[in-house]
Amino acid sequence: MITIKTVLPPTIYLAQGRIYAQQGSVYALDALNGVTLQTYPTLGYRALSIANDILYLNVNRHPDAFTQALHLHDGSLLWTYKTEKSLVGAPVIGNGAEVVYTNTARGQIYALQANDGSLLWQFRIDLGPDVLPALGPFIHTAPLVAGEILYLAPSVNNPLRPFLYALRAKDGKLLWKVPLPASSHFPLTIVEGVIYIAAHNSWLAFDAHNGSVIWQERTNALTCADTVSMNGILYTSSTEILHEFTPSGRWGHQRHAFLCARRASDGTLLWRQEIGVGENSEPTSPAVAQNIICVGMNDGSLYTFLASSGAPLWSYQTGGNFLSTPIIGENNIVYVGANDGNVYALQMLDGTLLWKTFVSTALSSVFSFGKIEKKE
Repeated sequence: MITIKTVLPPTIYLAQGRIYAQQGSVYALDALNGVTLQTYPTLGYRALSIANDILYLNVNRHPDAFTQALHLHDGSLLWTYKTEKSLVGAPVIGNGAEVVYTNTARGQIYALQANDGSLLWQFRIDLGPDVLPALGPFIHTAPLVAGEILYLAPSVNNPLRPFLYALRAKDGKLLWKVPLPASSHFPLTIVEGVIYIAAHNSWLAFDAHNGSVIWQERTNALTCADTVSMNGILYTSSTEILHEFTPSGRWGHQRHAFLCARRASDGTLLWRQEIGVGENSEPTSPAVAQNIICVGMNDGSLYTFLASSGAPLWSYQTGGNFLSTPIIGENNIVYVGANDGNVYALQMLDGTLLWKTFVSTALSSVFSFGKIEKKE
């Protein structure tokens, strides 16, 4: 049996002038100079949100999974709520920071009181008594909460059809559900009453009030990242397998990575910029601000482009080969985590390194394959 161990990059979150980096534990760094201000020791894989000086965590520590609330100033535990299955995404804070919404990978949604963790309601995606667990549902991201409605789009396997669900946020009542042409593994995006979904080979826009389809565009590429929005434009990254001559001169197929921009009103493709070629070309989710869009590649490089045209600006090579989703903060600074254990801060206009801070390489993924040999 062959086992491959890959160190994961720190995932990062920006709040109150600090970068919170999650790699093993959670590390609070000064966003201006990278100095480590505080460490929140935790075990397991986690995703975080912050509201009202409270740090909310979804933690998976096999075989347990739980949502926690910690005091931001000293890391002391406020409450813990244990869930039935592993959690996905970060806790979502809604209703004026009074409710915490979270969901499991197998279709259970919880609404918790933010101040004490007590259960307000729960809802389970039920596909019916005759549906095998291997068919679904599978939730890959945190729910989307907008106003008084919670949205989610669990994926399923054939021959089942996926749906977009809308629940009333105050009590979990199902308001409506509408079918999707394909499953999506990516977070929903909402802008001015329109929900945008990036499925594997299509983009869709739905009316957030009733789920009616506004537009749908099919693509040849496979969406592989979150969708972000700015000034009426949607941006995402994707990959496409193209048949062509390889660098060795043979006719074959290669994976191409692209950054794409579409008009939010009707889905029209505005531009598409190639950002990588090769079997391992896999872009991160993009970040966009002030007409600049940033995206990482799994060669450890961070690339920037003009959001208006897709024209390349600059790139920066980190010391790792996998990157987190970048964040664009105040003072025109781009932050990104790399799997060399560092968080990097770069000047957004020209890519100048402002600082880098090592946090950890403790968290890794392990993949094993091949024949297991029996030893006598």
